[in-house]
Amino acid sequence: MLVAFARFSNDKSFAVLGQNKPFLVAMTLGSITGTVIGGLLLGVVTSLVLIPLLVLLLLPSSIRV
Repeated sequence: MLVAFARFSNDKSFAVLGQNKPFLVAMTLGSITGTVIGGLLLGVVTSLVLIPLLVLLLLPSSIRV
């Protein structure tokens, strides 16, 4: 990840993030919120439930990509 970050930083690929701050803030808040909620659910909900939910969440994203 560090090598990729260094390469993309050198060719100004991250400049678009500075131009679209609302998107950057929304993605950051969503990532932090998802991480916290996911961490809290690990202690309450079994992986037999969480893994299929994660699949249902990620499958549409992978189809789009």
